[in-house]
Amino acid sequence: MIAAIDQLRHAVAQGTDPRHLPAPFVAAIVVGAVVVLIIFGIIISFFRIWIRAFESGVHVSFGVLIGMRLRKTPVERIVNALIAAHQAGVGDVTVEKLERHHLAGGDVTQVARALAAARAADIELTFEHAAAIDLNGRDVVAEVRQAAGGVPPPGA
Repeated sequence: MIAAIDQLRHAVAQGTDPRHLPAPFVAAIVVGAVVVLIIFGIIISFFRIWIRAFESGVHVSFGVLIGMRLRKTPVERIVNALIAAHQAGVGDVTVEKLERHHLAGGDVTQVARALAAARAADIELTFEHAAAIDLNGRDVVAEVRQAAGGVPPPGA
C-alpha cells in the first residue's frame, strides 16, 4: 500500500497523468482506502462506549472492547455494569468477571445493582457470591434488599 502511494507520488512528480497508472497500483490504493475506512468504523463504533467508561474512571482498552464484540458479548451492557459497580465503590468487579458471568448465562446488570445495594447497606457481598446467586435463578437484588431490611423477596 505504501509502496503504491510512493509510486503514485513519483508518477505525479514526473508529470505522468494519474489516470494512466497501472491497474495494480489503483487496486492497491482502493484496497488500502477500504481497510482504513473499516478500521475507522470500528474505532468510531467503540469510541462512545470508551469515552463513557473513561469519564467514569473505568479504564477499558479498545482491544478489550473489540475482543468482547468478537466473542459476541454485549459490550455496552458489560461496560455499563462495570461503570455502575465502580461508581458504587465496588472494587472487585472487572470486565473479565462480568464477561465470564454473562457467558455463563447470568445477568450482569442485576449483579452490579446487587453489589451496589449491598455496599450501600453495608453488607459484605463478593462478586462471586452475587454471581452464584444470580446463576441459581434467584433475584440477587431482592436477596440483598431482604438481607438489608428484612423484606422478603417477591414470590417468597
